[in-house]
Amino acid sequence: MSGGNGELPAGWEVAALPDVCDVIMGQSPPSSTYRNDPDGLPFFQGKAEFGELHPTVRKWCAEPNKIAEPDDILLSIRAPVGPTNVANKRCCIGRGLAALRPTKLVDGRYVLFSLRHLETKLARLATGTTFKAVSGRVLSTFELCIPPLPEQRRIVAKIEALQERSRKAREALAEVKPLLEQFRQSLLAAAFRGDLTADWREQNPDVEPASALLQRIRTERRRRWEEAELAKYEAKSQKPPRGWQDKYKEPEPVDNLELPELPEGWCWCRVGDLIESIDAGRSPTALSHPARNGEPGVLKVSAVTWREFDPTANKALKHGDEIGDTPTPRRGDLLISRANTVELIGAVVLVKADFPNLMLSDKTLRLNPASADIPQQYMLYGLRSPSVRDSFEANATGTSNSMRNLSQAKILEATIALSPLAEQHEIVRRMQALMGSESELRSVVPTLEASLTHLDQSILAKAFRGELVPQDPNNEPASVLLERIRQQREATSPKRGRKKVDPAARATTAEQAQRAALLDFVQQQPGLADHQYIDATVLAMQSARCRALLIDEDQKRFDRVLPSLPPELIADPNAEPSWISLTKDLLVRRALRREDGLLALGDSFDEVRASLPRIPKEFLALVAKAMKRYREHDPPKPKRRQRKQQKEDANTT
Repeated sequence: MSGGNGELPAGWEVAALPDVCDVIMGQSPPSSTYRNDPDGLPFFQGKAEFGELHPTVRKWCAEPNKIAEPDDILLSIRAPVGPTNVANKRCCIGRGLAALRPTKLVDGRYVLFSLRHLETKLARLATGTTFKAVSGRVLSTFELCIPPLPEQRRIVAKIEALQERSRKAREALAEVKPLLEQFRQSLLAAAFRGDLTADWREQNPDVEPASALLQRIRTERRRRWEEAELAKYEAKSQKPPRGWQDKYKEPEPVDNLELPELPEGWCWCRVGDLIESIDAGRSPTALSHPARNGEPGVLKVSAVTWREFDPTANKALKHGDEIGDTPTPRRGDLLISRANTVELIGAVVLVKADFPNLMLSDKTLRLNPASADIPQQYMLYGLRSPSVRDSFEANATGTSNSMRNLSQAKILEATIALSPLAEQHEIVRRMQALMGSESELRSVVPTLEASLTHLDQSILAKAFRGELVPQDPNNEPASVLLERIRQQREATSPKRGRKKVDPAARATTAEQAQRAALLDFVQQQPGLADHQYIDATVLAMQSARCRALLIDEDQKRFDRVLPSLPPELIADPNAEPSWISLTKDLLVRRALRREDGLLALGDSFDEVRASLPRIPKEFLALVAKAMKRYREHDPPKPKRRQRKQQKEDANTT
């Protein structure tokens, strides 16, 4: 539609989907036929299995109802409506999909791109309360713009070339996030090896060493502990017993022999040296939605990751449940995830505001620092450093691959590199500058990805306005193309009504080829005598009759199958029983659309039932009843005209 005025470009036409495609609506087979291992055809039920172009096989179906062929377009017609994929192998489709089989006179890739361009339009036609869906009637009237066939191919080639460039840009963007994460980890490792501030130490050699800072922290901690213990005794009007100070428990000393060497003035210590206490939350039964308008809520585990604290990851408390004295996130708090996935166990965040309406869950802990002198940002970086992170991962318990647990004792036992206090401030300054650049780059990635998506949509919009490739006035118009498709379909569609055919002309070229293939297969069966071969013409005619009856359309049709067999085969009292077995088996398999050949001759009906357990019992019973009648040499009842003639003859007599 050139120029945005709604007019079609010269030579283009509007066509309904069935004008250019065969539409096969999906149908869900019985759940008893589903398989988790390769058995039958790949089974696709909806958009959940879709990939970028081809679907991913997760289930199989042993008895498919509706089948899509390779290169068919798979269209999601049920929650959500509109997404497309292309079948790369023969497959079964459930009711959430429709298979579109473009005629050979249109480019299938053009139809695919058209549907992707019109995905939103098709989705708006969906109806339903629980699950939005479109029916076959909607698809039968859904329209596409059809250009001349050469122009279709030019459009497809141009779209694919432009989308290939877009794909490469997406791949480059996909590599950015892992590189940024690697940069962040390298930066933390350099900071706590001392590499990041090596030049600063050369310029500031006379700073207080970390060991002095650590000793001061330990002294202050012991003093606060003694004051708290004395206060307890005074509250009880008790005199402290002899040796009460010996109850104070110092953190375990660090064995430096197995740890990397640190710069001069640095030292190793335990996390427990720098953390005075740990507060735990609780996990009450909560509602499914987040807390709104200041109502009380509890934090989810997803609130604490390796990025920023996310207060929106919470659940509202039930009515009447209060936070009480459960810890809430406060500005400057260090929160650590004590129960999470392998990747997130021990993740630490720094809270930047107060959230009095949100309580900590039992999977989130608050680390209270032992010294106000150490910057909280330095503590954050230190707890995220590779050595501490490795310790958390190694000491996490649990056999589940999805959730691990980290005890408070293991958190406090982890070793951490402590730099001089003055250098800590320099580390924080440099880290914030570098991390800020990393965050800016990370924030740009989603914007660029959205731009690429918009670019792809713009390419399709331009293509179907007729503006993407030049038009050739010498191309055959689409109206002629559509008329040729219509004539071709009329020529190949079966005619209604009966047509008398000379029996001598029954063996057409197609039947001859089928007869030869069937006879060749029968002759490959081991242990068959020459007199046991059934005439190939009979096999071919019988196979054609059976294939004309669809098992999933009308159970009542099956009783027409056996009477339609050649009477010289089933009514001959001298016929070999093995011939009857072979005929019956061929009938069952062909009626069920089975292409895996015949059973060995001489198999009983029970053996056939055992070897083909998935055939419906009703159909087997029908075949068994018919075979019993034929074995007793009871030919099928005569047709209506024959019965009328017999009655007239009887009256005359």
